[in-house]
Amino acid sequence: MSPVPDPVRRFIEAAIDSVPELECLLLLFRFEDHSWTAVELADRLYLSPEVASAIVADLKSKRLVAAVNDTEVVRYRFRPETAELRETTIQLEQAYRSHLMLVTQMIHSKAPRAVLEFARAFRVTKDKK
Repeated sequence: MSPVPDPVRRFIEAAIDSVPELECLLLLFRFEDHSWTAVELADRLYLSPEVASAIVADLKSKRLVAAVNDTEVVRYRFRPETAELRETTIQLEQAYRSHLMLVTQMIHSKAPRAVLEFARAFRVTKDKK
């Protein structure tokens, strides 16, 4: 039995495409009451602002992060759309803290997103009549 819970494994497979994306999500989670610009996230995570912007936009599309437009600059906060996403993020943070190597290996062993999307385009499904 794996020390990483099944919901976390499924979440990593479905929603986490890179270690920087994971670390961005967990930073936003750990400082939930703070809102961050993409530049601030980039500085904190040692990324370029462009990469940080792309990551946070991806997390937003996955309903994990919300944009807060209370100033001229867009800021982001951890705001999962569902209680299930919140709980899975809590479990993910715990798994990453206690099994860092295993979690990072799970992320690195995934096929790149472009390959997965290409494969899905050719998936054959039966018509239900």
